[in-house]
Amino acid sequence: MSRIEALLVQAGGSTKKRLSAQPRLSGRNRVVTYRLRVHGSIVEADWEFELAEILLNVGALLDNQMWALAHADKTIAYSTKEERFITFPIVGTQEAWEHAVRTKAHLNRLSDEHLARVRAMQPIETDDRPDDVLSWVDALHRLDKHRGRLRIVGGLDPQWPMFFHLTPAGGGALVQDVDWLVPIDGTLRSNVDIVRVTCSVAIRQPGVERVPCALFVVVDGERYDLQDFIWDVQVLTMRAFEVLQGLEPVMYPNMRKVFEYRRERLAVFNRSMLDGTTEYDKYEKDTW
Repeated sequence: MSRIEALLVQAGGSTKKRLSAQPRLSGRNRVVTYRLRVHGSIVEADWEFELAEILLNVGALLDNQMWALAHADKTIAYSTKEERFITFPIVGTQEAWEHAVRTKAHLNRLSDEHLARVRAMQPIETDDRPDDVLSWVDALHRLDKHRGRLRIVGGLDPQWPMFFHLTPAGGGALVQDVDWLVPIDGTLRSNVDIVRVTCSVAIRQPGVERVPCALFVVVDGERYDLQDFIWDVQVLTMRAFEVLQGLEPVMYPNMRKVFEYRRERLAVFNRSMLDGTTEYDKYEKDTW
């Protein structure tokens, strides 16, 4: 857990001063095109390795718990070949689950209670967000075998608006028409025009603007917000520990509630920035 928190803290402050949008006036001073400038690297080289190690450790935790369940009954003996294949199954359909139970020696020899614990962790049993991470743990295991890799990339933050501080040259009202020139899910690169703002009147020379940027995890072609992903890894890890140990779930639901609350608070803040509502006020004194 400490490694996960450390990575989130490092990555969280990485983009604040590394991205800027340089303005270029045209169209009789009514059109501003902003070009992205990246100062240094958005993503540190060791972050991808660290996150991959964290996910592989989650996979190892699941496999270790599976090994313990498979050997809980001391009267059951496995051949050397069968023991090599004692791993935690991750399946997405009922048919795949039935096939795994039928063909994997360690599953079809489990007690009903222990098999129920393993099934309770499967994506087919719950619609929890961390199930996506569970699938990624499996995907990373397959990628590792084929020398694939996990990537962390920077992209436009869909949760935060970008503000343009433009002033009419002759005073009066100003209407802005914003046209994004890069896809919201695209990877940010330096020296690329990212947005064009067309104004209703001529404006004064604009200044450099900050670009709202987020970090995303990419595994097996799928993309996920890094902060959400790390929160879900934490929830998954705690759920695996409590469920597979046969403990009463206490920490897992509480942790999930905290992170869902944080997501809700961020969404409300985002809406308040866009439409000026004061709904966020009720969250300001919360410490979650």
